[in-house]
Amino acid sequence: MKLHQLFETPIKDIDHVGDFDKRFSWKHKRDRMLVTHPATLARVKEKFGNVKQNINLLFVNTWEADDQTEIGSVNVGYIRDNLGDEVSDAIQNMDTDNSINIIFTNNKGDQRIPMTPWIMAHRMMHAFARYGGATKEQYVAVANNLTLFTFEYILPSYGFLYPNRYMTFNKLMFGSRNDQLMFKHFFHEIGTFRSAREKKLREWFEVINEVGAQYIITGKIKFNELPQCFGPKGKRKCLMDDEPMVGQAEDALNSMGDYAELSMDELLDAAVGKIFIM
Repeated sequence: MKLHQLFETPIKDIDHVGDFDKRFSWKHKRDRMLVTHPATLARVKEKFGNVKQNINLLFVNTWEADDQTEIGSVNVGYIRDNLGDEVSDAIQNMDTDNSINIIFTNNKGDQRIPMTPWIMAHRMMHAFARYGGATKEQYVAVANNLTLFTFEYILPSYGFLYPNRYMTFNKLMFGSRNDQLMFKHFFHEIGTFRSAREKKLREWFEVINEVGAQYIITGKIKFNELPQCFGPKGKRKCLMDDEPMVGQAEDALNSMGDYAELSMDELLDAAVGKIFIM
């Protein structure tokens, strides 16, 4: 029995191309073991079992795949030209029209983290964010929900003054470093995923990818209650003694989670029928 025959929805199909005993595009032996071992793949099935969309995973370990990193949405012609006939045939043997199709060529990154199901989901978010199209638009919608609620309705309750609080993802991307760090430190407090609990979010924009990974893995987005104070040493901010404003912030926090779940479901819907190289 092939490994992919062990799986049912939402992991509809899973397969491998290349020699995973060799160090080609997958550089670390532990990662190669993780993405091929039946016990690990059974755990992938379990962890991805909380979303409604079908997902196909194709792991590729070849020399050609080494420079195909975080490409985003592609067509079969691109795959055949850049990854070869075997990869193109493997992905076409899957039900691509009714699934989200992810080709993992590596586990590169600024931080060395093993290829767990969570990291797979996190890296899927990176792939969705690449270039244009519906998935990019929906990724930005997820990010806009998080930034708007945070800056418009929540941070003012900490005395955070911002002349134009209608914050978008793009404004924050090209805005002040102080705003970016405030966003990251706030999610260090309210985030319930590990990188937030351990105060190890690498950058502010990783908030979006970690919130998305939480939804892909758990089927929901959960935030902690508002912290009394937050921020780096010397720049900490605390809740104001203003009951109506704090009440508005608490309501906004709940709404932010609800809207993030809705926008994540729309993002995954937009990804159905597309093929992504990550």
